[in-house]
Amino acid sequence: MEKIEYPMIRVNSSTWIDYEELFPLFNGYMYATKDEVFKSYFFNKEFVDSKGNTFKVVDRIPTTNFFRKLFKFLPGVYREKLVFKRINKKLKLESFKEDIIRGIKKFDSDATKKISESWIDQIKKSNTFGEVINGKAKKLE
Repeated sequence: MEKIEYPMIRVNSSTWIDYEELFPLFNGYMYATKDEVFKSYFFNKEFVDSKGNTFKVVDRIPTTNFFRKLFKFLPGVYREKLVFKRINKKLKLESFKEDIIRGIKKFDSDATKKISESWIDQIKKSNTFGEVINGKAKKLE
């Protein structure tokens, strides 16, 4: 399988259920045990990585780590590996930007208006998929 360049994010904002779908995946794991979470947020959903390659989640692999199982009641300890399949769908950067902006606007409120506008401006100025997903790196002076 082709290497995924993290972070990656869901595509097709028209099917997003809530603002949590705006959060990028920084690794290939789901930090939950519930089938509903997997089915709602991951299974058969399309993601684009930082290079613009598109993948679909086809399965998950539960952890075999004893300590992760033992302490799964602690947030962020238990995780299941997501199984991605590369799909032959190449997104254009501009249409990807528009999709993410639609997703931001879909969940925008008065309380988040200022942050959303700043985020949208940053996306519009982005030159790569990685910059859209993760923002531009700040130059140190």
